[in-house]
Amino acid sequence: MSIAQVARRFPRIANPAGTLKPVPAVSLNALASIFDRQVLHGIPYGFGAKAKSLSMLPEKMESIDCSGEVRYLIAQGSKQSLIIPDGSVTQREWCEVHLREVNYLDLPMADSSRLFIAFITPFKNGCGRVGHVWLVGKFDADWSPDTIESYGGHGVGSRDWNNRTLMRMVHKCFELPTIA
Repeated sequence: MSIAQVARRFPRIANPAGTLKPVPAVSLNALASIFDRQVLHGIPYGFGAKAKSLSMLPEKMESIDCSGEVRYLIAQGSKQSLIIPDGSVTQREWCEVHLREVNYLDLPMADSSRLFIAFITPFKNGCGRVGHVWLVGKFDADWSPDTIESYGGHGVGSRDWNNRTLMRMVHKCFELPTIA
């Protein structure tokens, strides 16, 4: 994809000269704080459900899907300076242009200052027509990677990064820039 195509498709990340802006960093502390509030509130998964506003309080959410959750958390964690597109396929395309791809199997070696976004792509690795997106970081005392996501049958929550389904179907993984 050329710079001009990226500027047309993702206008918030291209500057007037048509060159790409650096991707703003996500605060791990802010992201973890918002996520904890969501978990405490018990927000259920809703297919196609989005946050009514990227600045809304987590306690006001009724339900949210995976791409809406990732978009909301990144916006909240960056103080609205990083707004990624919606939809897991479009988010993966955005990441392919703007972020560094990493091997999902290398995540246990990453230190706790890093954040990753991973994808199950429709019709890849045994996936059906609907994909999935989630964040991965080391947020708890055992320092093993955990997911941050909204998923069917559960809602907003966390599971081990190496969950059998995720390991079997993960297609791409990228590193997001972070600050503490």
